[in-house]
Amino acid sequence: MLLLGGRLADLYGHRRIFAIGLALFTVASLAGGLATSPGLLIAARASQGMGAAVLAPATLTILTTPFPEGPRRTRAIAVWTAVSLAGGTAGNLIGGALTEYLSWRWILLINVPIGLACLAATRALPIGPTRRGQRLDVPGALLATGGLAMLAYSLSGPPAAALTVPLTAAAATVLLGLFVLVEACLARAPLLPPRLLRPRPIWLGNLAMLLAGAGLNPMW
Repeated sequence: MLLLGGRLADLYGHRRIFAIGLALFTVASLAGGLATSPGLLIAARASQGMGAAVLAPATLTILTTPFPEGPRRTRAIAVWTAVSLAGGTAGNLIGGALTEYLSWRWILLINVPIGLACLAATRALPIGPTRRGQRLDVPGALLATGGLAMLAYSLSGPPAAALTVPLTAAAATVLLGLFVLVEACLARAPLLPPRLLRPRPIWLGNLAMLLAGAGLNPMW
């Protein structure tokens, strides 16, 4: 849902979407920490992912808007990247300590006071420009989200679901193929305009991130 989250921030204002995503993530963390059944825990974790997907694109845009292109923006992005990497690393270490000495529930509940404090601080953020007159590419959002979800499940599904892997992989291929068709030919305001992928720095940077993610993430 990252593509949809970024587009929502463009249409309705970065601060508003940032706050909505943060609120959803915080409430889902509370629900997951208090969950009394596996189903409720899974639903809470899925809601956390939705909140994070809405929240994440807005954070970088909020950061870059006040800084014009140049050394100041470069430093701001470098700080944002460093904090993100440090947060990911610390999360694994702190999560292990919380699980060992308190309870697994606290790896979710710890997000609640942090989320509330950040929500209180959102009033200081710039509202950001809005583009309410433009359309939201709903078919593109549904196809991208569904196709990537199917692809992820086909690659990482449980062993018991081995029989469904070919089906989910085929569904992912169809949905992502339709997404490309919609974005290239049918959407008036495409979620991912194909022209954005033509510049060499963009496609090369995305390829580098793909390889880095494939090679480094399993280390966790």
